[in-house]
Amino acid sequence: MQRKSLKRFLVLVLPPVLSSFICCLFIVIKPISRFAGDQFSFLLFTLFNLFFYPNGSIGSQIELTVLGLIFGVIGLGISNLSIYFTILVNRETIDHTFARTIPCVTLTLVAFVAAYARSKLPRLMVASRTIQFVSAWSLTSNLRAITMSPRTFLDLWWPLLWGSLIPLLVSMICFPVSARQQFSKEVIQALQDAEDTQAASYRVLFSTNEIDTPLANLTRLRTQFFKNARRLPALLDECLFEFSYDYVGVDNIAPFVGIVNSLRVSLANGSNDLIDTSMYNKDNSNKDILGLSDDADDDLACVEDLKNLITIMHQAILNSLSLVRRVLRTALIVKDFSEVGVDDIDLQKQLLTQAVTNCRSEMHNILVKNLANNPSDCSSLFKKHLCMLSYYSVTLFKIAADLVFALTCVSDVLSSRLKNHRKIHYPRNFWSWLKAPSTTINDFGMKPDGNDDFLSVEQKEENRHKHTFEEEMQLQAYAAYAIRRSRLKQSGFSIKYWFLNIWDAPKVLKSRLAVARSFRSLRSSRHIKFALKNAAGVAVLSIPCFLPYKSPGQLWFFENKGVWMVISYFYVLEPSTGATYRVGLWRLTGTILGAVYGFIVNMITKGSSIGITAMVTAASVLIAWLVRMSSVPGVGTVFAVTFPPIIFPVYLDTASFASFTIALTRGYMIAIGIIAAILVNLLWWPFHARVNFTLQVSKAISEITKLYLILSRQTLGVTTLAASRTQFNITEKNVQAALNACDTLLEPLRLELSIIPKPVTLYRKMISSLQRTHDLLVSLRYVRERIQKETVIEIKDQRLNFINALVLVFYASMHAFRSSTPLPQFLPSLYTALNDMLSAIDNKLIEILSSDEMVLRRQLSSYRLHYALSEAEILLGLVTSMEEMLSIAKSLFGQTSIFDELPSDEKGDTENLDSLPLHTLGHTGWSSGPTSPTMQIMTSPAKKLSLKHRENDVVEKYSKEYPGNAYILNYSPPGASGSPPLSKDTSMLSISELANKESKDGNDNKDNKGHDKLPPRTHSKRSNRNIEGIPLARDLFQQASSSTSSSPVDQQNYRSRQSSLTSARTSPIENTNHYRTRTRRKDSDSSNSSNTRIR
Repeated sequence: MQRKSLKRFLVLVLPPVLSSFICCLFIVIKPISRFAGDQFSFLLFTLFNLFFYPNGSIGSQIELTVLGLIFGVIGLGISNLSIYFTILVNRETIDHTFARTIPCVTLTLVAFVAAYARSKLPRLMVASRTIQFVSAWSLTSNLRAITMSPRTFLDLWWPLLWGSLIPLLVSMICFPVSARQQFSKEVIQALQDAEDTQAASYRVLFSTNEIDTPLANLTRLRTQFFKNARRLPALLDECLFEFSYDYVGVDNIAPFVGIVNSLRVSLANGSNDLIDTSMYNKDNSNKDILGLSDDADDDLACVEDLKNLITIMHQAILNSLSLVRRVLRTALIVKDFSEVGVDDIDLQKQLLTQAVTNCRSEMHNILVKNLANNPSDCSSLFKKHLCMLSYYSVTLFKIAADLVFALTCVSDVLSSRLKNHRKIHYPRNFWSWLKAPSTTINDFGMKPDGNDDFLSVEQKEENRHKHTFEEEMQLQAYAAYAIRRSRLKQSGFSIKYWFLNIWDAPKVLKSRLAVARSFRSLRSSRHIKFALKNAAGVAVLSIPCFLPYKSPGQLWFFENKGVWMVISYFYVLEPSTGATYRVGLWRLTGTILGAVYGFIVNMITKGSSIGITAMVTAASVLIAWLVRMSSVPGVGTVFAVTFPPIIFPVYLDTASFASFTIALTRGYMIAIGIIAAILVNLLWWPFHARVNFTLQVSKAISEITKLYLILSRQTLGVTTLAASRTQFNITEKNVQAALNACDTLLEPLRLELSIIPKPVTLYRKMISSLQRTHDLLVSLRYVRERIQKETVIEIKDQRLNFINALVLVFYASMHAFRSSTPLPQFLPSLYTALNDMLSAIDNKLIEILSSDEMVLRRQLSSYRLHYALSEAEILLGLVTSMEEMLSIAKSLFGQTSIFDELPSDEKGDTENLDSLPLHTLGHTGWSSGPTSPTMQIMTSPAKKLSLKHRENDVVEKYSKEYPGNAYILNYSPPGASGSPPLSKDTSMLSISELANKESKDGNDNKDNKGHDKLPPRTHSKRSNRNIEGIPLARDLFQQASSSTSSSPVDQQNYRSRQSSLTSARTSPIENTNHYRTRTRRKDSDSSNSSNTRIR
């Protein structure tokens, strides 16, 4: 381990240290420095550290060199052209105002264009800084030039050329690393993690109850596998955009990114997955959704048979993963072909396919045999051990399918390598390469993300609503209306009508709308905003340089080398404001350390070239560690930029001040630029990571909702399989992109200084919950394509109920994150909807498997029974994950409630009520449980008296303040019995008194079928006439019904309504609107229940 760490340290540190040493020699050897120009030869070290620092593979270094040289030459050409025109103007009049305006405007325009290109094309981040550096230095240094000379160009050309070529040559000689090698190693490591995770998952599934150590190990392996898998797409992009000369093409190894991601999804979730329930507590009285007791596994004899099948599959998968790793290592890294061959790959593929076939054929027989052996009163298929093992088996089937494809890919890789024929591989899509993220590490120690322009057309359409969603929708609606109106010609012969006919013509109107969209996009473009900030800052900081000759401002600028202030500004300015305070603090720390170190070096070396070389090389070791191995690379970069202007000008006798004065002026000039960039980022169009994080979470939930709806449409037969697969793939990429953006925003969000507390832990839990939900939906898609059609078509109502409940919960969560508003108190109970659907599926499967007349159908469904059980396990995990998501949203934004505050004498008993679940098993699925303390107190009999007195006081106070409206409280609708006096209002009675009163009234009105009572919604699955609970919001309505519902769920709800009670305040009017329930009612039922009123 120590040898491996030492090798990694040398690989990362030695190339930049050796490059720094050579650059230092080019400066201290005076013949070379005189050839390059004594005045600016020290810029070689600065340009090397700023723009050409070795920080990756050979391909990335070639990219930095080529782009840096091209944009550096462009900057030199533009600045020299501007200087030439300045000299022409000054020939007529010395120090003409227009002559000073030309370089100022040129520098501002270069800053604007470079900043826009940097924001629009992330690949040009370093190149845009290079052109700004060269332009700023050339324009400010040659402002007083009288004639043009070659030195104007060569003084910056030689440092630029050497600063780019030296690190490139060193990277090719010292520990050369290609992106292809890095990608290959990461793929092999990811496959090793997948193998370890699969082995740990198997051990956990068949372990005893004391599985703390294996379960913790499984969680650690899953986390490690997820991190390694996330790095593969970025490494693949580097391979695709890299010039290389190798045996195996990128197309042969690119499919492993999808293979590893599919393996990650399969191994990320399982029946033994850890669902974080620390955010909420489930009611212990509620039994498992599958209707099993804790010791149900002990009663099943088929567990051992299923375990044997799973063990065979498990071992075949481990062997296949090991073979894929060995082939990749042999073909891409070791290049020793004595261990494996193409025949070994074909044999393993056959063994894996045979294992999958045998397991599928035996599993159905075991499940049917278990069903036949069960007692008649316990014949349910959805038992926990069956669902767990079925889901685990289906997961193994999916992994095996991925490994069959992986074996095919490694066979192609090995065949290509055995041909022993090298080819040149180059980037094929130059425009995509420009839009791809740069390989340079930023101040957070992470590679910067690309922008939306790198996405596909479909993904850009999905991201369009990020900032102007409401405006765009309004514009589209108005556009359709305006185009329709434009076809109505104006009448009359005046110029006004003639002009309006042309102005409102359809083609003209479409052009106007296109122009309006263009202006709106320009106004809201973050690229334009960043370019304006950069150009304005550069212009303001460089104004002293372009003041009249020998003015105090110009003298101050030239004496203190104010160009460092301008350079520091555009180098520090970032498109985002995340962690600006702390990043600025680290950069200021690097500036101070560099200034102090430069002063100390001058005091120690006394102008000795050997001493300067030794001290600079020693400092380069620290710089390399900070830039390449620490989490604050910005400190090392600013440190490396600060001390060269202090050390080398003194040695080259080009400094006009003492060493201490130089250190002080360089330090505070760089500090002024850093502080200016921080202030501009914070005050002018700031980017708040927290706001953007909540928007990204909302977008991720929206995409997940769309993903589930696409899957539901496919399952119900609304869309074709091919169309849904295309939409599913696009939406899945959008979901993963949104989740990656959320994860990227967490680090700047954590580093931001904020007065408001930042619940970073809850944010991380939210991302984990959304990622788990996304992975479960991907697994659900695999299962849904193989389930029995009878369990879809014939129980369509129950499935629609569950879909409606799930989508409503998704929508509530999305709205809470988008607008930062509380969740509604009453939401559909997902457990109840899932229980109804699983019960209907269970009955249908038992009917299919037990009917003697359905032998053929039973044979056709022989391989599909375990998919139905797997679907139940996945849906249970999905519901649990969504409960966690709702609990997190409740903790972040709260929830709306009927009663906003507690009685003053009851606040002391609600300390432990914050941990109540957001959902409990409501009778119809619409109850969210007593989540607020007031609702919990209302359900307690001991608290009813104080609440009743409090409500009486409110009514009396209202009657005194508004005597004209007192009749409303005593009003009774027509046809009702005589209104009781105010003090005898039914809403003032306790629950037990109300129940007794309603039971007496029910005997008197039992013949009145037009006014059947709607039952209260309790928090238990069984109705009880002696309920001490409180009626929910929908129980305040009474609905007449002359016929029962057609579906089983409707019939069950109707029977429950006949056996329940309701209590509500009397209403002044009759309500003719229905309260829409979760279940679908027939039109006849709706027409017969139109006499709905409030009691």
